[in-house]
Formats: sequence, C-alpha cells, structure tokens
Amino acid sequence: MVKKFGPLNLVWNGVGTLQVPDAGSKPASVNLARVCLAQRAELLIENFERLYPKLKNERVEWALQPFDDQYGDAFDPFMSLPDDQVDELVPGNLQFLKKPRKVAPGA
Repeated sequence: MVKKFGPLNLVWNGVGTLQVPDAGSKPASVNLARVCLAQRAELLIENFERLYPKLKNERVEWALQPFDDQYGDAFDPFMSLPDDQVDELVPGNLQFLKKPRKVAPGA
C-alpha cells in the first residue's frame, strides 16, 4: 500500500507476503494473487490496521508487488469477484508482518 505525503513523495508500508501456486505465467500468477487477496480482504485490512493504526483514517492506495518486480501493481481489496471465485478460496499462504515494537528514545 502507498501513503502519499505530497506531489512527489511516496512512502511504502508492507503488510506481509503471499505465496500462491504458479499459474504458468507472471501475469496469470499476479491475477491469482489479486483474487486470493480479494477473498481475504477483511483479514488483510484488519492486519493493516493492526500494523499501522495511525494510517487507519488516512487514504491509502493498495499495491501488489511480485518479488522479482521492482514496481507494485495497483490492487483493490474490494474488487468484485466472479461468481465461481466467491465461495471457493484460492490456495495461498499469507504471512503478515509482526507489529513493530516501540523503542524508547535514546535506547
């Protein structure tokens, strides 16, 4: 996801990693990852709010970034899914980051 701080400055915040089965090509695998994340949108947003509570009421843009790609692709966690993909979950291993610990100043 991306939070904008001005016209040119962007800050990326990671939520976690996702592994999905190989779909044969990179675009197909990215689309499979989109469906997997959209099916788990509630869990994704819950963990985003846990990791970044200060961004809860901010406008954020979601992105999906394959490991071998330096740029992220826009992602809408609320995208509508085809009827055949609503009930049956796409297999995927979703690992969320640990919540950062607060460090005392000067420590």
